[in-house]
Amino acid sequence: MKRIFTTLLLLMLVGTSYGSHLMGGQITAANIGGTTYLITLTLYRDTIGIPMNTTSQQISYYDATQTLISTEVPSYQGYSTLVPGVEEYVFADTITFASSGQHKISWSDCCRNAAILNMASASGEMFYLENELWVDPSNSSPTFLNPPIPIAAINQPYTYNPLPMDVDSDSLVWTIDVPLNAAGIQVSGYTTPPTDASMPFTINASSGEISFMPNTLGNFAVSVLVSEYRNGNLIGSIRRDYQILVVPFLVPPPSSGNNSASLAVGNNSYHLVPGIGTYVEFMATDANNHPLSVSTVGEPLIIANPASVVEINANGFAQSFVNWTPSLAQQRLAPYNLVFRLTQHVGNFSMINDHTVQLYVGTFPTSLENELSHNMVKVFPNPISENLIINYQSTFNTDMHIQIRSLDGVLVFEEIQKLKSGENEININLHT
Repeated sequence: MKRIFTTLLLLMLVGTSYGSHLMGGQITAANIGGTTYLITLTLYRDTIGIPMNTTSQQISYYDATQTLISTEVPSYQGYSTLVPGVEEYVFADTITFASSGQHKISWSDCCRNAAILNMASASGEMFYLENELWVDPSNSSPTFLNPPIPIAAINQPYTYNPLPMDVDSDSLVWTIDVPLNAAGIQVSGYTTPPTDASMPFTINASSGEISFMPNTLGNFAVSVLVSEYRNGNLIGSIRRDYQILVVPFLVPPPSSGNNSASLAVGNNSYHLVPGIGTYVEFMATDANNHPLSVSTVGEPLIIANPASVVEINANGFAQSFVNWTPSLAQQRLAPYNLVFRLTQHVGNFSMINDHTVQLYVGTFPTSLENELSHNMVKVFPNPISENLIINYQSTFNTDMHIQIRSLDGVLVFEEIQKLKSGENEININLHT
């Protein structure tokens, strides 16, 4: 694999990369008591570029007025290999903020890979990451459970889920954003990676899964912005930047699918009843008998009362069997996201895709589809001109992410609303 992967990178990067090695990264913040946080900087490097500087990675901290508090050199924690040719480096630093409230954590370095095709001048853009953090003893930033998938095959579906999660159960909204440079402003001339018209470049607003069908060879940058809401108020955000390398098509992808003992309530989603054990099974086969492997990641595996998982990996076959009995305390309207990461091994080369399943836990009448079909959501007037009222009968205290689009698909309104258990009336003015 390493020889083949290196050859592909050399064909695309030599002569234009200027020794750049940075492929992506993110900054996360975990509260460890009071206003003290463990700040973790994770960086992704391609091994063709210059070595990573493991002795000096500076993280800057700013207060709500954008005044620099301090610049720290985080401690190097080590590295691991995601796939041959791509390494993950971790740096960490503990800081105690002087007060609660809004703060910003940032990092930058020179420079982005000159071979990136979806920026006007990538080699002239600094690489920049930031975390907008609400400092409070009860708050940690969101994090990502899945490392990035850096390789995609041309003219083949690519699916990747960074799997954002918040340990404080705050509401998360994720979008594709424009990467930033060292000044914290958008890089110039950015476009999303080119794709076949049959599969646009999108991120699923409910599951977080990114999908597209690349139709151009080369290097492409992607930035995922995760916004954190509490009680309907935006309190923070983090972003993950990563780089996709689109390579020539090698072999047909495996066939795969999933099923569950639970009631299906949509495509790749199931309804689980608290206190009742159930399973979700993912299975993949390869007609050419290449080795397959599956790894399972998701919130149900790491929370209290976790699900159990059994994975079987073999030539031409892979299976993951997840068994979970959610408790009554784990019922909620938002789904639990579970990702099956399938890897197809071809010689020394590996192709990876994520497959997302959503688990809804609650004592709903029959299913989530029935809940919506039984007039639990009412919108007045319809069609909408300027003002509208949404009546919604909620089963729990929760947050609702509202998006309103015009008939041609343009987003005209977006908001997070705090709902109480029972009847809710939401008034919206589209011109305020």
